[in-house]
Amino acid sequence: MLPQVQSFHDVVTGTVSHVVYAGVGSSCAVIDSMLDYDAASGRTSTASLDRIVMFIREYQLDVTWILETHAHADHLSGAVELKRRVGGTIAISERITDVRSLFSATFDLADEHGFPHLFGPDEEFALGTLRARAIPTPGHTPADMAYLIGDALFVGDTLFMPDLGTARCDFPGGDARTLYVSIRRLLALPASTRVFVCHDYPPARRGVRFSATIAEQRQHNIHVREGIGESEFVAMRTTRDLTLKEPALLYPAMRVNLHGGHLLAADNNGRLMTRLPVEEAHFVEGARDQGAAPVVWARPSWRRHRVVHRPGSGERRMHRWRGNTAVRGYRRDICRADRRRNRTHALSAAADRWCLLNAALLIANENL
Repeated sequence: MLPQVQSFHDVVTGTVSHVVYAGVGSSCAVIDSMLDYDAASGRTSTASLDRIVMFIREYQLDVTWILETHAHADHLSGAVELKRRVGGTIAISERITDVRSLFSATFDLADEHGFPHLFGPDEEFALGTLRARAIPTPGHTPADMAYLIGDALFVGDTLFMPDLGTARCDFPGGDARTLYVSIRRLLALPASTRVFVCHDYPPARRGVRFSATIAEQRQHNIHVREGIGESEFVAMRTTRDLTLKEPALLYPAMRVNLHGGHLLAADNNGRLMTRLPVEEAHFVEGARDQGAAPVVWARPSWRRHRVVHRPGSGERRMHRWRGNTAVRGYRRDICRADRRRNRTHALSAAADRWCLLNAALLIANENL
């Protein structure tokens, strides 16, 4: 029996959640559920979950599993609220512990990860009459996992629709070469296997799509189609990742998702709070090129590196070293040299923030 899949798309984040089941009254799994969150107001809502719960009740489904393909950085998991409403076991890759270790310097993480079940590599599990397998797909993050249920493959962020390609690899622990190997393993599955993605950001020429076949991915994926080798993919992926911005909900999402979808405990005033780390910029004296501003040093952040180059007036040239970043030729409206006292002034707190958002910061973890 082939599984049936009902998908739910969120327009704001581009997230696609899936319900996979055998038929009316059967067991089901919910994959990559989300809790709506408005960053400007700090409000959460269950509009996306409400649609899923309504479908589950309409088809009289028994929720056996609530599966996460990885710890998402672009939306908050709805797993805990979904479990409260309809039951099920929340599960993710056992390598979520590695991801938590990588982010431990950024977030004050609780000792417990909050996931009732951790899947080992290629662990098999049951979904009523359907057989399923958890396939590790590291690369985007160390804890990425695809779920093969019957002929349906749920890949999370490892693959996108063929015209969009593949996931970024610049998160802590991410690696383009590892991602290529993971994808090649998935593409070795039967050509008729249905591939369900977790996000779609459709170009203007088409509407939203959630699935393709392995055959379509092999033939048409712009990043990993047949004929594209590992070296070519790694060069493309690494170069492209240097141009990408941090996800808008990175910090609130990771704080929740690294705790199994649990919202954090209330603060002293009785309200739930989310914290945003602030990296302090350190302006220090350094050797000067003729006519150049002093070197500006910044503390490392979660990113491994980024090189930014904008030609023309006020260009910034960033030079990379392991552990810190030097910025030369910095814009005059951000910092200026007091040559009499041989020191640099930051003009305003807003300028400091601009510096932090645009300077390329290297992550301190030497193991990445």
